Amino acid sequence: MIKTNKVLDTGGDGLWSDVTCGVLVTDVSLDRLELVVGFDPETWNTRVDGLIYTDTKFLRGVRKLLNDRGLPGCGVSYSEQGMQGPDYVSFDVSDAFISAWHAKFSN
Repeated sequence: MIKTNKVLDTGGDGLWSDVTCGVLVTDVSLDRLELVVGFDPETWNTRVDGLIYTDTKFLRGVRKLLNDRGLPGCGVSYSEQGMQGPDYVSFDVSDAFISAWHAKFSN
């Protein structure tokens, strides 16, 4: 798991939200074949703001966050809408990403 207090901006171009704001990302974890990016619901309320899902600016921010930690951010894309949660955004990851994650975090 990566713990972080990084604010990532949304661009308001997602299919489920037109809100633009900073979202406090608290952690990133790999759950089997799914990357889970947790956020502080005080900074994004899915009931009010909608889902971050498909927001291109947020995706760019997640990829940069991963790249900055030595992981291949290009291997990350949004998973399906039904996989999104009230305090996290779900992403599909490539085999190369999974290998890099395990190489970095498995001892």
